[in-house]
Amino acid sequence: MSRVEAANLSSEADFAMQMKDFARAEKALARAVQLDPRILVYWLDLGVSRRKQGNVEGARTAYQKALGICEEQYRQNAKDSNVILAQIRVLILLNKASDAKKLLEKARQDLPNDREIQSFWKAKMLDQMLVDPELKQYIL
Repeated sequence: MSRVEAANLSSEADFAMQMKDFARAEKALARAVQLDPRILVYWLDLGVSRRKQGNVEGARTAYQKALGICEEQYRQNAKDSNVILAQIRVLILLNKASDAKKLLEKARQDLPNDREIQSFWKAKMLDQMLVDPELKQYIL
């Protein structure tokens, strides 16, 4: 039941974000992470909603929780490119570009046949993320 309620709150938060009602989104997401704290996107969205309201420390706390989830998932499966790419995104949001670059380089060497990682690297997606004006507004 709590997972369903958390998912419903996340949907409500998505709508609130589209309406630029970041306080409402934050409230819904704060409840969602209480109900289901293992869901990465809830923490990321909570951080974004807080950042949009100028609450840098609140955003940092949410992004750090997201990073913890990524790190745990990475420990469980260091070969999952989705986990690695998610962790890179969170590191960028935490303004840890050098750590993101190190992780990408390690993944590129450890997973030479992973199409997602290799494509991400070849397309210089990390560099593009660092200069993306949309993403920049959420970086700490």
